Amino acid sequence: MSQRIYWLSNYPDWVKYMADNAETKNLLVATEAGFAADANEALEKIAIDGGLSVNVVTKRAITDFLEDPELRGLLSEANALVVRSDKVTPEIMDAAPNLELVIRGGAGYNNINLDYATEKGIIVEPTPDQNSTAVAELVFGAAISSLRGIHLLDKTTKEGKFEKKRVKGRELEGKKIGIVGTGYIGEKVARRLQGWGVEIFAYDPKLTTDKAKDLGITRVNVIDEVFRDAYMVTLHIPENAHTKGVIDHEKLKLMKENGLLVNTARAGVVDYDALERILEERPGFRYAADVHPEGDIEGEKRMARYGDQVLLLPHVGASTGEANFNCATAAARQAVAYFKKGDITTAVNTDVVPYFKRDFVDLAQKLGYINAKLTDGAPEEVRIIAYDDLQEFAKPLAGNALKALFDSEITPTEALKEAKDRGIEVDIKVPNPKNKYRDTITVDYITDDAATSVRGEIDDGEMKIARIDDYKVDFEITPGIAVMFEYHDKPGMADDIGSFFTEANYNKLSARIKPQRNNGNAMFMFYVEQDGDKGRNLDVGKVEELTEMVAKTLNVYRATVLDFR
Repeated sequence: MSQRIYWLSNYPDWVKYMADNAETKNLLVATEAGFAADANEALEKIAIDGGLSVNVVTKRAITDFLEDPELRGLLSEANALVVRSDKVTPEIMDAAPNLELVIRGGAGYNNINLDYATEKGIIVEPTPDQNSTAVAELVFGAAISSLRGIHLLDKTTKEGKFEKKRVKGRELEGKKIGIVGTGYIGEKVARRLQGWGVEIFAYDPKLTTDKAKDLGITRVNVIDEVFRDAYMVTLHIPENAHTKGVIDHEKLKLMKENGLLVNTARAGVVDYDALERILEERPGFRYAADVHPEGDIEGEKRMARYGDQVLLLPHVGASTGEANFNCATAAARQAVAYFKKGDITTAVNTDVVPYFKRDFVDLAQKLGYINAKLTDGAPEEVRIIAYDDLQEFAKPLAGNALKALFDSEITPTEALKEAKDRGIEVDIKVPNPKNKYRDTITVDYITDDAATSVRGEIDDGEMKIARIDDYKVDFEITPGIAVMFEYHDKPGMADDIGSFFTEANYNKLSARIKPQRNNGNAMFMFYVEQDGDKGRNLDVGKVEELTEMVAKTLNVYRATVLDFR
């Protein structure tokens, strides 16, 4: 058992979460290109045996779930969603307020808005290695058909022709073969190539020397070396910011004049302007693809105009009965494992804060906001300490603590990137094991000449400020406007501050704390109310004006208004 599974399935918060959410979880299978009947039957059995309720809706676009009232009801009740190539957009996730888990039946997941899912605390999992055999075998089918023109000769022979000379076939034996990406599919391709009498070169930053030796391949450290003098290169990498258009003209021109590029991965990893240039420069060059820049839609394909030089398939890499069944049953097992054990080992958004810790996302944002209000100017450094079980989620919590500096609508990942771009150092500290602060976060903002530090906690479901700088406080964070005064301690000061607000018709000072004292100074905090509305409709500008006036009149050296609405 991995450390991650052990932790999630054994710490008390997970047990409490499961106890508090003991009602049956709803699994919705919503995919236009559905699983086969036997696969759906097996999926339902696994899920039901695991204590889940299941709704299977196939042959309906997922956008239909936004328009059809009955389908929208199923989506709004779903705790887990299983899709295939359907696009899971922010609109879909917003329409599913109870959604905790999205499972993509297949290896890829670029059809799911990962950043938005992460922001909402939704775990995203593909079903890795369930269709890799199908895709790996298709690589060989596409390669041999392209090199021997099998698909072309089949068509003309059926037409009654006998065009033996139309295609000058080529062999693989004795040639250099390149593999870009040695994950589940790339590894299966490499193992199957071992008996073909070829020389295999592979590039993958995660490929170890021992693994390469086991696969019988030569590992290269520079991707260009895979293409140099290669007769065939097959692609097995995801499309992301680092790989988009990575297969460019400089790499393709390193291949043999009559080389073959096979793409069963993602269309976006290829620079199509560069590919077209190579096809035009080299009449003997071939391209075989199961993915297309236009996506999975009907209509004219950009590469079709290159005729016999290209072999194009309608994204059928995973379209085998075995792969279909394996993906469906894996999705069901993963859903059961998540809800029963907290197992998220196949999650791809490891920076997500899961639902049973979502209150701490709000707490981190509040602590960042308080620091920003107490700090003059942008900080040079932001430090965060997430105590006890929260250490696992320190990075996304840090991203949330940074939002007050930028924009509350951006994702934690975007906030961390923005901080880096602005030269703000983000330091995620490991807590001192002697400090037993359970369910607690500390956020510090450090500037040129000052530093602020705020520690918050969730105690019995209540979000509280536990410490501001050196002042120990116990101040509950609730919707409303709070004011904080720091001053030289002297008798009657808190009453004097309160009287100004009473005279200004802020006649209910709720949730006040007694002045907290430290080295001759004191901190006084309270919520301002008016007409019993708990501050929800107050004009924060007027509260700020009054607070500034009180600070000047009473010689208060720090006064801050905190709008928690």
